[in-house]
Amino acid sequence: LVQENVKNGVFIKSEGAIIFPGEKFGLHNRVFINSLGLPTYEAKELGLAPRKYNDFAYDRSIIVTGNEIAEYFKVLLAALGKIRPELAQKTKHVAHGMVRMPGGKISSRLGKVLSGEWLLDEAKSRILKEFKDVSKAAAEQIAVGAVKYALLKGNIGQDINFSFEESISLEGNSGPYLQYTHARCLSVLEKAEEEGGSADFEGIAEEERQVLGTLGHFEETVADAASALAPNIVANYLYLLAQKFNTFYNNLPILKASEGERARRLFLTKATASFLKNGLYLLGISAPEKM
Repeated sequence: LVQENVKNGVFIKSEGAIIFPGEKFGLHNRVFINSLGLPTYEAKELGLAPRKYNDFAYDRSIIVTGNEIAEYFKVLLAALGKIRPELAQKTKHVAHGMVRMPGGKISSRLGKVLSGEWLLDEAKSRILKEFKDVSKAAAEQIAVGAVKYALLKGNIGQDINFSFEESISLEGNSGPYLQYTHARCLSVLEKAEEEGGSADFEGIAEEERQVLGTLGHFEETVADAASALAPNIVANYLYLLAQKFNTFYNNLPILKASEGERARRLFLTKATASFLKNGLYLLGISAPEKM
């Protein structure tokens, strides 16, 4: 592919190698075939695009890598745009931050590698020690939720400072906090047995209004997250909803409220549980029924 596009000037020969002259486009020059005639990563990535499309005619190809090679992908997509512009338009590169833990950055190049499996196993082990009454099955769900949420809640492109203490906490911005809030909602609904009566929205308390207002933004939040390729938008929404619900739960009676208020507050509880479960599902996190 590179050789074929030397004649038309997309690539040029330079000091025995073949490069893409990125400087013409405000970028930098990159070698696609070295002086030994061997393809570089750039050439392989360039060849992968049409191969992928031939195997599966995608509408969109999203490539996620560490942000240390963001400039590399700008050049690569510029080159692809000259050869297969329709594929370049369908391709988007998302640069992600690096994961850092106490002791420094996780890096395969530097030999400092922690596997995802180790992270999950360690989180599960700590959860079983921290929460004595949690079953192994629930601990597995909580561990996956803790690790996934910790990696997804930050802004795309920024480094992630991973902390086991924060990630498995039932307080603060963590996956287990959201899972616990969902389980709390189900516990209230289970005790209620049935909602009964029609919800009365006259004289709604401020805590209830806050929950209701947050519930109303779920769909647009999901749409914004999908459009921006930013799962942290969903994560931030779920944390806000959980905070609003827990303030409501702590300040107002639900089961012992008057009939109209009880029905309304059970409605808000049921809706919160549903939105938390659906939102966590979008992040690849399950919502245990009991914790």
